Amino acid sequence: RPDLAPAAGHTVKLTIDKKLQFITENALSKAVELYKAKGGTAVVMDPYSGDILAMASAPDFDPNNFGAAGLDALRNRSVVDAYEPGSTIKVFTMAAALQHRVVRLGENIYCENGMIEIGRHKIKDSHPHKWLDLTGIIQKSSNIGATKIAQRLGKRRLYTALRLFGFGHKTGLLLPGERSGHLGRWRRWSEAKLSNVSFGQGMTATSVQMAAALSALANGGLLFRPRIALEIRDANGAPVVHYRKRWRRVVSQRVTRRVLDMMATVVKKGGTGEEAALAGYSVAGKTGTAQKVAATSAKRARAQAEALAEAARLGKPLPRKKTGYAEDLYLASFMGVVPASRPRLAIVVAVDEP
Repeated sequence: RPDLAPAAGHTVKLTIDKKLQFITENALSKAVELYKAKGGTAVVMDPYSGDILAMASAPDFDPNNFGAAGLDALRNRSVVDAYEPGSTIKVFTMAAALQHRVVRLGENIYCENGMIEIGRHKIKDSHPHKWLDLTGIIQKSSNIGATKIAQRLGKRRLYTALRLFGFGHKTGLLLPGERSGHLGRWRRWSEAKLSNVSFGQGMTATSVQMAAALSALANGGLLFRPRIALEIRDANGAPVVHYRKRWRRVVSQRVTRRVLDMMATVVKKGGTGEEAALAGYSVAGKTGTAQKVAATSAKRARAQAEALAEAARLGKPLPRKKTGYAEDLYLASFMGVVPASRPRLAIVVAVDEP
């Protein structure tokens, strides 16, 4: 075997800001602990470059004691976990509707006093409303309002708009295991599916996808490819690879300004995200509370297994496997930009089963 002289490795320069990374890791860890959650993820992005300034997952692990880490702590949830985002998607439904001019600023939409039937399915709001304007639909997070807007858009235009914002395909981030999320083909959508997708159910996305799409609203309509590595240099400092910024326009600047104005009301009195307001900074954001699919819940899986075992022991007919959404398990999220007037940071936080 030939003798191989030791070779100096290359240097990778990341986009991560170590101070923001420290703050983000601590904040996420405290939130998961405070709300007794299974886990969580947080991404902080520069909306004008797509650079990831911080990325955190909880539970985490000690890199100095890698072997002691559990499998649940090893994965990077920001890119590996695709979840149903819930109501955060409403802002992209609204952006598509404004872009295609199927809604007008100032118009009111009847929200059916809290419940509407679509085929055999009932769509409900957490709080009943009769009439809401477009801003009110975002501020109060009305599922029915989002549904009626999506019905005006139609399946194809909503699907196309969400694809333009980056949903349903990988971002191209240079990290292993990135998921593409799921959107499905619009031709296969039922009317109930159109409704569900308009408020973020029946589809999945990663936190990195959400941060990139949010950044497009923040910067005037440009979707940047997320970037975590700036460049690679050899042992002598000579550049080997430089990762350039890449972007495409997905929506007009006029539309993004109007949607940000709507999102700014979410953190004001009467909005669903009042606690996200900051002293000294204007914030624009959106809350999301997505019911988890029953089959993905460990609690539901255990309960189903116990019910099957009990039925078999007693010789009774086996119970039908429960499908649909769990009634008591949620993924709670918030995405926001700050300052709202000319955003410097786009932030997405998701907490699993708080």
